Amino acid sequence: MRMSKQTTASKPGNPCAHGSVVTRELERNWRRWTRNAIALAKQRQEMRGTDGVAVTMTSDGLMAKLHAANYRCALSGVEFTQDSFGRFGTNIPCVDRIDLDGPYSESNTRVVCRGVNSLRQPAVMAS
Repeated sequence: MRMSKQTTASKPGNPCAHGSVVTRELERNWRRWTRNAIALAKQRQEMRGTDGVAVTMTSDGLMAKLHAANYRCALSGVEFTQDSFGRFGTNIPCVDRIDLDGPYSESNTRVVCRGVNSLRQPAVMAS
């Protein structure tokens, strides 16, 4: 079963009691994703040593970006989807730095599909 953030039951204002359970579960899954995304970014930058950049983005900041984009890729508009276990489908979200040399900060990040982000990498762009 696939569920997106905007399933009928989870749309704001829907009086369905089940909808509030779905909404809370999806919120937890998205919070978990934001915490993991931040932890992975920090881990990657620590491995880069002195070449690493600062990671100052927050879970609340990423949640605000997701909500503002209606849980869609900031570049392609494709909806991020999760199954009933909180796993992402083919439209896996990832954090993209707008300025590739800049930090992972609130003002320099956006949430995009992994495939879109991979197209923005320097090695791909140089070919």
